Order: sequence, then structure tokens, then C-alpha cells
Amino acid sequence: MSYTIEDGIEVYNDVAQFYWPFFDKSNESSYEQFNVLVHPPQATEDVIAYGYDEAQQSANVLDEGVVHFDMGKVDHEEKGDIRVAYPQELFSSASLTEDKPMREEILLDKKKLEDEMAAFENRKEFLSDLSPYIVGFIGVLLLGLIWSSWRSNQEKKLEAERMFSAEFFLPKEVMSTPATMLYMQSVPENAYLVTGALLDLVRKGYVKHEEENTFTVIHRDTDYEHEAFLLEWMFEKIGSNHTFQINDLEAYTEEKTNHKTFHEDMKTWAGMVAKEVKMHDLVEKKTKFKWTVGLMGLLLIPFAVLIAIHELYMWTLIIIALFFGLEMFILFYSPKTAKGIAIREKWKEFENQYPQINENQWRQWPEDDQMRSIIYAIGLNDKKMNEKNKRIIEKIPAKYSTPALDMMSFLLISTSIQESFSHAEHTVAASTGSVNAGTGTGVGGGGGGSGAF
Repeated sequence: MSYTIEDGIEVYNDVAQFYWPFFDKSNESSYEQFNVLVHPPQATEDVIAYGYDEAQQSANVLDEGVVHFDMGKVDHEEKGDIRVAYPQELFSSASLTEDKPMREEILLDKKKLEDEMAAFENRKEFLSDLSPYIVGFIGVLLLGLIWSSWRSNQEKKLEAERMFSAEFFLPKEVMSTPATMLYMQSVPENAYLVTGALLDLVRKGYVKHEEENTFTVIHRDTDYEHEAFLLEWMFEKIGSNHTFQINDLEAYTEEKTNHKTFHEDMKTWAGMVAKEVKMHDLVEKKTKFKWTVGLMGLLLIPFAVLIAIHELYMWTLIIIALFFGLEMFILFYSPKTAKGIAIREKWKEFENQYPQINENQWRQWPEDDQMRSIIYAIGLNDKKMNEKNKRIIEKIPAKYSTPALDMMSFLLISTSIQESFSHAEHTVAASTGSVNAGTGTGVGGGGGGSGAF
């Protein structure tokens, strides 16, 4: 492609200049190698030549006044003007563009660009020298935060071991069973949690398991707000006359007008259980600390922008990585208290050891502890623990036939309840577009299985 630029020379009474933009931000394609050669009509040594933007510092004056602008690769949507001035006498046949001197103005503009470039290079050098110290400080800070959190966690673990060192194999009830199950799950499954919570009402004597699929309220003098709500929800809103049957749940959710209410009630109940978890102070409140670290991280953003402008791309990437490191620390930093660690460690130990427990040892437990272990496995949907429960109950001697039937019915009815709640949740979700109403561990997203420290 070739073309002729007409009237491209501006002539003044002391110089003639070629001031031309060969590309600008409207350019859609990159140039792999961009060169401009400007030839004067006659040989001369009196040349002023410089460029702007992409063309800056690319001008080289060759023999006889020829100017070579060697720009190399030029990315798309970049701009770069070139400016070359020769003595006016070389263009004596051209008419004046404007009868005024222009040489000093051109030289002043060139000097301004050179000064700006020198200042840019000085700032770049300063920022290049400063960046290792900033990166080093933030890096040491981040490592210090991680190490300090780890050390604090180890100290609290030792304290937790002293608090519960002589505890019975099955952890004692510090919180209600639903709250414990919620705290121990990274991603709670509401169908299993509600199933465990309903069976826990039976264990505590608030509800009686009458027949295969029927439950009846005995009394409502509950220990926790979420227990009272569950009784009202299950036995009056879904069931009726203080009675709840598994078929009631299917009938209730068949009515689309009940879907929103069901979703809101599930969310309310889960929120009440989460509220109980929070009341036990299982996670340390580190609001001010998080804000401080967060603000320090945010201060890195303008610095990263500044050094990126000055083409210090390696340091920019490192600082961005440190920024995300600080933000991830804040996101996952939710340190548990010694009490929170003790509860979690003891129940984790119980989960790991329970599948290997001796059946005879289990039968010697009080019936309340037996039911707690079964309910806990149901609420967590722990496959190994549930299989162990089934094997234990199947091996109970015939002389304990009545308790065996009760325990076995516990396992059988739990499966039916869980399946009904799962079906109800899917039905409601498909109708309302709602998601699982789970609330993590109920303590600001920290603690439980998702706590990083």
C-alpha cells in the first residue's frame, strides 16, 4: 500500500515542519515493525526531530538530514505523532502556512518532552528502588500474620486439651445437638439437619414417636428458641393438632402457595440454630484487626497502579499477588476460641473413632448417649458412622428386643424423614428459584470446617 500526503508540510518564516500522525487510537491492528524515514529535499544538518507517545525517543538523525523513526512493535489503539523541522529555505517554492517564526516554539516543545521524560525516568528509578522494600514489608507482614495465627491456634489447642482432657468418649453437650451438627459442617445439608433436630426432640422427650410415620408433641417447655420454632413449624403449620406425619410434608409442599413460606421457615429455623452457635463465642471477634489489615491491603492498589504506569510490571504483579494474599487471609481468618477448638477437636475425634468402637462398649452407654450418637451421624449424613450404627443395632441381643426395635426404627424413620425433606427442598427450589438455606457454620462464615486457622 502506498499513498501521497498532499500539503503535508507547514511552512513558517524560519522553519518548515512535517508534523504527522501515522496512527492513533482508532487503529485496530498492531504493527510488528514500524519505521518512518523522512528525507529533506536537499541535504542539511539543521534538523529538529522528535516524536510523541509511541514515537517518543525513536528519532535518529542520519546523514544529509534524513530522520529515521524506529518504533519497533506498535500495539493497536496506540497513538504516536512524529515532528521534523527543516530550514525554511529548503521549501522556498512552497507558500507560507503562517507568517510567523516557529523554530523556538518547536524547540521549547521538544525541551518540555525531554524534561517530562527525564522526570518519568527519575520517578521510575525511585519506584524501582522503593518496590523491594514495600514488597519485603508486605511479604514479611503476611508471613507474620500466618505464623502468628498458626501459633495462636496451637496454643489454644493445648488449652482445649487441658479443658477436655478427661472427657468421656462421646463429647458432652455444650450446645444443642442441632447447633453442634451445624458447627461441625462446612456445607450444611438442611434435610439432614432438620431430620436430626426432629429426632433430637424425641430424645429429649418433647415429642413421642407414636407409629411408623407419626410423631406427637408431648410438651413445649423447650430449652432453645429453635426447638420451639421447630415444634410450631412441624406440628402446627405442616402437621396439625400437635401431630406430624411424614406424608404431611409432601401434602404441604404440593401446594405451590406454601413454597415461599416453607423456604422462609427453613431459613428462619437455620438462622435460629446459627444464633445459638454464635452465643457460645466459638470464634474470636477480630473486626478491628481485619479492618486494619484490609486497609493496609487497599493501600497497595494505588501503589500498584503507580508502578504499572511507570512500566515496572514485574513489581506490579508481585504487589497484586500480595494484595490478594492479604485479602484471602482476611476472608479465611476466623480464629476459633479455645472452647470452639475443643468442641471441634472432640467431635472430630469422635467421628474418626466411632466406626471402630466395640459394640459391647456401645451397649453399655446410657440410652441418651446411644441416641445422641445415632442422631449426630444422621444429622451429618456421615456414611461410616451410619453404617456402624446399623451394624451395632442389628447385633443387639434378643433380650433387648424392645430397645432394639426403638433404635432400628430410629434409623428407618430417619431415612424416610430425610428423603421427604430433600424432596420438599427440591420441589420448593424448583418453584421459587431459591438456594439451600444453609448458613455455613452460623458464625460469620468462619469456624467449623471452613476456618483456615
